[in-house]
Amino acid sequence: MNPEYALDTFTQSAKQILTSKVQLEAVTDLAKTLLEFADPRNNVDHPSCSSGLLITDGKVFLAELPTGNKKGKPHQYDLPKGHVENDGESVKDAAFREALEETGYNWHKYYNDAHGIFRKQVPFRKGNNLMLYRINLKELPPLTSYSCKSYFHDPKKNAAMPEACSYEYLPLKEIGKWLWPEFDKTFKREGIKF
Repeated sequence: MNPEYALDTFTQSAKQILTSKVQLEAVTDLAKTLLEFADPRNNVDHPSCSSGLLITDGKVFLAELPTGNKKGKPHQYDLPKGHVENDGESVKDAAFREALEETGYNWHKYYNDAHGIFRKQVPFRKGNNLMLYRINLKELPPLTSYSCKSYFHDPKKNAAMPEACSYEYLPLKEIGKWLWPEFDKTFKREGIKF
């Protein structure tokens, strides 16, 4: 059942039963909360959460190229993001920690100005939710400001490799074209437009 239709049906039934506006508002709020849990999009087994930053001046956004991907090719780029690492770390704190690790740039001075793109964590990949925070800047730092401080072990090279190998400012209106396909699907499903 469509969650919006279910909420409308529930509200109509509640109106017939309840006379007090305060009672009706309380029941409707409860219904919204229950439907959030019943929404099939949230039916993910034990989801972890990736959290990251969308850094933009409104025209372009900061994209990082993961090591091994091809520069200038659609659907090869990522945003600075990563998983919440422990129970004591907030989703927002994880976004800023990951952005620092993956860009080498301390974004923390923008912490209070960063706003969630989604109302809450949203399904992204199977077993993985996503939360992004947007930072709007008048002027973006030069690309030379960035250097990845986060590494993974490449078994083929038997060496530690940086997670991101380069950075670019790409058109914000084309964000779905440049980022991995899961981003485009998530933005469309959630009704997010840039």
